[in-house]
Amino acid sequence: MQQGVSGVRVAMKVLVYLPIDAFVKRWAHRLEADGHEVESTFTFSIFTRRLRWADCTLVNATKHDAPRYLWKLLLSLLWARLLRRPVALCVSIDLLDLCDRRPLRALLWVVNWIAFHCPRLVILLATRKHMARRYGLPERRVVFIRNCPDRVKFQPLERSPERVGDRPLTFLYHGELLWWHGLERFLAIYEEIKRRQPARLIVTGNFYPTAFRVLGLAASRREIVVKRQLAALLERDDVHYRGRVSIDDLRWHMAEADFHVSLLNNDNVQARTELRTCLLEAMAAGMACLHAPTPAIATPLFRDGENIVLVDPGDPVACAEKILQLARAPERLDAIRRNAVRTITEHFDIDAEYARVLTRLEQIQQS
Repeated sequence: MQQGVSGVRVAMKVLVYLPIDAFVKRWAHRLEADGHEVESTFTFSIFTRRLRWADCTLVNATKHDAPRYLWKLLLSLLWARLLRRPVALCVSIDLLDLCDRRPLRALLWVVNWIAFHCPRLVILLATRKHMARRYGLPERRVVFIRNCPDRVKFQPLERSPERVGDRPLTFLYHGELLWWHGLERFLAIYEEIKRRQPARLIVTGNFYPTAFRVLGLAASRREIVVKRQLAALLERDDVHYRGRVSIDDLRWHMAEADFHVSLLNNDNVQARTELRTCLLEAMAAGMACLHAPTPAIATPLFRDGENIVLVDPGDPVACAEKILQLARAPERLDAIRRNAVRTITEHFDIDAEYARVLTRLEQIQQS
């Protein structure tokens, strides 16, 4: 709520357009629970009609496999700028980082530059500061937020007391199968482990075989190659693909898994700046997470062998040996799991991030 003349906070009317990211959806629910009047829509015609109604509008457009969102983003922000309406833009990925064709990259840069300079406020993930530098955004118009898991849904799990030797070593990947996460790179590690002992890989989440296109052209040659590799991986007999599962089923899989396969791509900007929600969810649930040593986790919060397990997929033999050594040292593994939970509890507070965003929304509404 915003401050009234008497100092009492009064409700805002907030329009949420294209709420795709999980944390934006949570903000919308939280705004409503706090007494603000909130409307959410994916429809451009509704957006144009309700823009004048809203005290503040939050636009969230991040969809890597549907090019219409790119144009929706541009048109909506241009329209809001024309009407001089207070708008905040939240973008969690830059499609430019997913494109390897020079003409299309140039087009995306122009579209993004226009889109990023239309709103009064741009909300970016803290690991994606390069986006602000790329488009020359002044600091006063940017707020950096920390991605946070839903700690109500992902609480510490009660694990099975079975010893590793009594069952296959189990790995879990959960969340959408986005091609820059590097799941296909786990396969060589997985095969090295299976040469030494029984193992299984469980994969949950949606897989989108379609490639991101701009003007009808595939924006990334690499995306097409990786998605073919992922499709082949999911068809393997030793990979258990569950598709999208309920939260209860996901927690059951988390409890039976020894390790979480989080992100194993350290090559491109998108992967190197990715702090996956699913990584944070797995840590909150008390899982030992396998992760490539990317800049996004090169902070004091993530420590190899203490609350996360860093592996180099370029050396699958060394990765397999490191994982197996941990699997045979249950006390070390349990310590990593406990520390993972503690890290999320102490440093990833969605309420604190929500409060920071709300303050900035109030400021742009009053400006």
